[in-house]
Amino acid sequence: MSDRDKAGLRGPVRTVLEEQTFSGADGQQSFTTTRAHYAPDGRILEHRMGNPDGSGWVTSYTYYSDGRLLKTAFGKTNSAPGSETIYLYDDAQRLVGVKSGDKVQVRYQYDDKGRRSVIESYDSQPLAPNTAYAPHWEGTDLGFATHLGGTVTTLYNEQGVATGAEFRDAGGKLLGHIVRKFDAEGRIVAEEQFADAPRDFMFPEEIQSKLNPEQIKAVGAFAASVENRVNSYSYDAQGRVTEQHRSGGPFSDEVMITKYNDHGDKASERTTTVMNPEAGRQYTVSEAGTMIPVGAASTPQPPAVYETQYTYQYDAYGNWTDLTTAGRSDPGAPFAPGSVRRRKLTYY
Repeated sequence: MSDRDKAGLRGPVRTVLEEQTFSGADGQQSFTTTRAHYAPDGRILEHRMGNPDGSGWVTSYTYYSDGRLLKTAFGKTNSAPGSETIYLYDDAQRLVGVKSGDKVQVRYQYDDKGRRSVIESYDSQPLAPNTAYAPHWEGTDLGFATHLGGTVTTLYNEQGVATGAEFRDAGGKLLGHIVRKFDAEGRIVAEEQFADAPRDFMFPEEIQSKLNPEQIKAVGAFAASVENRVNSYSYDAQGRVTEQHRSGGPFSDEVMITKYNDHGDKASERTTTVMNPEAGRQYTVSEAGTMIPVGAASTPQPPAVYETQYTYQYDAYGNWTDLTTAGRSDPGAPFAPGSVRRRKLTYY
């Protein structure tokens, strides 16, 4: 699958210029632009992003003659690139590493069936203020906050689909893991996240030093109940996700129903959220390791429902040129404007 296919584009698209307008709750609007340029075979060559203040960023992609990605360069528009990423290969032309600066941040390994595992390594030095590693794994809402010097190892099947991940600290200790389940057609039907050592990544040493062993055990189990989560998916006859259920975690259960139009694009989404009355409640722990709630639980609230509608206009290739979103949180209220996206596409 080419980069162009992954972007959901149809036909021999050469460039896509997208302009997006957001409507805020205060009525103010903001405006952003993106521009993507693709090669005839669908590889992405350049991606540009423009901000409301006129600033912008550009990522360029360079390839070997056989199509393998050689490097990417990233920087401000109309300036020299500020960073460069190099892609490393073995004698069999398999990707084995991704080098940023003078460090190989990502390594690839292969078993005897050709299945790969990807090991991401994180710097042991603290990040700049107000900066953090994104914990979201493989585009999901799952994952754990990355430890300095730690690693994330993702395993893939023969089809190149991620099957699970392990999160470890700088010493190699397993902090948490994710497991995917598949149906007979190879589609993801569930993702389960488990905290294997929750107290190690949720509670600093200075806090643990004030607790006895029973308290540490109890607080760790309580933390695991917060981090353990499950996502499940249902599909229609065309293989599109029609229902996603998120459960576990500290706050709520959530179900999202998606419907599609004749072009296969999303026509509507309806998200129903059931809040946990225990969310936000404070606890103390006894000397014997019993978690004791403080105060009364919140009054149970009715499920919250949010609906989004998507309206499109299309060109002759079936790519949308206008996309308008509208949403509402009250089933009896009219849909309020959300964002407007307009695209200008050129073709080979």
